[in-house]
Amino acid sequence: MSLWMRAKRNLKAGEELFGLPTTILPDLERTERELKLLDRLYSLYTTVINSVSEFNEMPWHEVSREMEAMTATISDFQAQCMRMPKELRHWEAYIELKKTVDDFLLSLPLVQMLAHHSMRSRHWQQLMSLTNKHLAVGSDSFKLIHLLEAELLECREDVEDIANSAVRELAIEDK
Repeated sequence: MSLWMRAKRNLKAGEELFGLPTTILPDLERTERELKLLDRLYSLYTTVINSVSEFNEMPWHEVSREMEAMTATISDFQAQCMRMPKELRHWEAYIELKKTVDDFLLSLPLVQMLAHHSMRSRHWQQLMSLTNKHLAVGSDSFKLIHLLEAELLECREDVEDIANSAVRELAIEDK
């Protein structure tokens, strides 16, 4: 129990003990409600930021293996955001949290497409030309964050085209 809650309880008990009318403090009640909401919001915010940071530091060769777990985790965060009280939804922290979760969730299908074994160096070259970012995919130090920093969502359709053409080319090679 918080210090504020104990103090409030003690003051109320004192008023009742001496038969005084109960003091109503609407500003303090509102502040208490906002603190509870903030605690709930920032607890989720911290969890999301920590999880996304862990995902971002994941080596590229592990990404396809962990895709299902990442998607499930981020989808759960999105559901938790939707269950937040409506009065939180206009707060800047909520808006930023929701954007972080939604953007990561939108990026995951693109990442999954790019993690497909059909992607060859020529496809990565096309992606680098498209995004104007160097991607050292073959390197052991290449991590998910390096790919996400290429801002894939801004050129989503073109990224999908590159990944889909890689899959089609592989199918032709196999035939």
